[in-house]
Amino acid sequence: MSQRPLAWYAWAALIGIITALFAVGGAMFWVYIGVDPWLASMGVPPWIGHGLLTVLVVFALARGVKRVMAP
Repeated sequence: MSQRPLAWYAWAALIGIITALFAVGGAMFWVYIGVDPWLASMGVPPWIGHGLLTVLVVFALARGVKRVMAP
């Protein structure tokens, strides 16, 4: 079982923090442009709209990180 270097965990934490910031910023923009109120007017719970956006942001950033970190 190999041990990962401390730098690997630092990069993982940094990427996690950046992903969280992008997700929060995306959710705020989502509300700002009116998508969240529009979904709410159609009877969709707010957490579904934010959840969908957060999942999309996380997958997009994970794919980008995977491409950058790939050998």
